Amino acid sequence: MTVALPSTAAATSPAITGTNIVATVGTQFSGLIATSNLAPGDIPVDWGDGTTSGGAIAPDGSITGTHTYTQEGSFDITLTSGSVTGHSTAIVLSTSQGGALTGSNVVTVPSGGSGTASVLPPGAGVTATLQQPSGPATLFVAAYGHNPESVPLVAGGFYDVRVVGGGSSATLKVVFHYTGITGTPQLLFFNTATGSYVAVQSPSIAVDPTAQTITVVLNATTVPSITQLTQTVFAAAAPAATPTVAPPRFTG
Repeated sequence: MTVALPSTAAATSPAITGTNIVATVGTQFSGLIATSNLAPGDIPVDWGDGTTSGGAIAPDGSITGTHTYTQEGSFDITLTSGSVTGHSTAIVLSTSQGGALTGSNVVTVPSGGSGTASVLPPGAGVTATLQQPSGPATLFVAAYGHNPESVPLVAGGFYDVRVVGGGSSATLKVVFHYTGITGTPQLLFFNTATGSYVAVQSPSIAVDPTAQTITVVLNATTVPSITQLTQTVFAAAAPAATPTVAPPRFTG
C-alpha cells in the first residue's frame, strides 16, 4: 500500500530588503539598516565609504549596525550573506546641518513609480513628490530650525531636498511651508560651488502668501537640476529691500 505524504511548501528564498538611514558627520549611527528573512547571526556591512564592519541579524530578521561617517553625502550600503545581497542608502549631513535638523523623512521610490516624503508644519515644512524615475531612487527631505550654512540670511524656513539615483528623467514637485515673512519671499538654494545662496530657476514657481507656501517643479533643466540635489539647502528668503535712491539736488 502506498501512503501519500503531505506536500511541503517551498522554502522562502532568502532576501535582504534595504532601507534608508540619516546620519551626521562625526556622530555615531547605531540602528536598523535593513530587514530580511535570514537566520540570526552576523553579517558584514560595507558602508559605502570604503569601510566594512560587522552587523547583526536579529531573530526577527532585522539587521542593525554601528558606524561613524567622516564625510557628508549619500552612500550605498551593501549587506552580503552568502549569495544574498541587499542595499540601503545613507544620507549623511554635515555637522551644521545635523545640529539644525528639526525633522526629516526618507522614502524609496521604485523604478517607473512615484513617492512622497514630508516634514509637516507647524513651522517650516516641506513635501516633495518624485515621479517616474528611470531607476530606483531615494527621496530625502528635511527642515532646519536655523540656517545650517555659514552665510547669513533672513528667511522663513530652511530645508533640504535630495534625490539619490533615479536618473535625469524624473520630475520633482516640492511645496515649501514658511513662516514669519511679510511680503512675497524668494526661493533660494545654497550653491556649494560658489558658497552663496542664489535664486532657484524654474518655469514653475508659485508663491501663495495666504497659505504661506512656495511650490516649485524641478527637473533636468532647472537650476538646481534634479541631479544636483545632493547637499542642497533651500531657503524661503525674505524679500530684498528696495534700494532707496536720493532725489537729485540742484544748487545755484
